[in-house]
Amino acid sequence: MHGWRKIPRSARLRGRYLGSKMIKIDRYRCGYCGACVTVCPTEAIGLIGMWIEIKDDECNSCKACVNICPVGALVQEQEL
Repeated sequence: MHGWRKIPRSARLRGRYLGSKMIKIDRYRCGYCGACVTVCPTEAIGLIGMWIEIKDDECNSCKACVNICPVGALVQEQEL
């Protein structure tokens, strides 16, 4: 887990959108299928327990995860 940004449980439960500066995860829509994890070319997305987490410093905002998400839970920050 070295390098992964840890989000405290209290913070995860407060906000709807979690994730990096570029890509956000809508935790109400996410079904944690892992499709975004497998398609990420920089391996910036990881499934940690029951949470999808994004490494801010490794995400290149290619939107591969946004395009493959079957429920539209990933959005680019400018689209919010």
